[in-house]
Amino acid sequence: MRRLTDREFFIAREFVGYKAYVNEPFYNCIEDYVKMQHDLDMLYGEYAIEDLVDGEMSDRFKKALYKFRVTIEMASHGQRERDEVVKRAEICMRGLKAMKKYVQENNIVDKPNILIYEQDGKKIFGIIERVDDLRMAKELYKGIEAIYSLDEIYLMMSDYKSAHQLKKELNKSGHDPIIKDIKNKEVKEDYFNDEIPF
Repeated sequence: MRRLTDREFFIAREFVGYKAYVNEPFYNCIEDYVKMQHDLDMLYGEYAIEDLVDGEMSDRFKKALYKFRVTIEMASHGQRERDEVVKRAEICMRGLKAMKKYVQENNIVDKPNILIYEQDGKKIFGIIERVDDLRMAKELYKGIEAIYSLDEIYLMMSDYKSAHQLKKELNKSGHDPIIKDIKNKEVKEDYFNDEIPF
């Protein structure tokens, strides 16, 4: 049986790779690292951040990740202090933060072009061209309530067209349909305290 690479170990599924250690007391620190790695993968692609930084930084991170993995395996067999796993997780998370900072400060990845609609000085929504840039846009422009891709705008417009087509057909059949807005009412706890009618 082939041994998992370090990358495979930290993206493994169901009881394989890092998930095999779910019952270990140090599992939560592994999960913290994996979550941070996953967030960066969503932005830059799976483990792509390692390829965006300079070679020395990438090599240092790969070595730290390898030591983290070995420490996890040894700690589960009682051969090493479990505190060491926590320290190795922190080192790898610092490495991820450093690589993200390097990429951002050196403008290595182009920011997605975005059109922002503002109302009363508040950024209401933004539109980006490519759906692949959606996650990065949401990360970079956190102050915007909603960000849509052109694909999503097209789908909204298609639904709008189909609703109007349906209204037109119903009108031809002698019906008088009305399309109303559905507004969210603030639902408070009292809303569910109706009197029981029996």
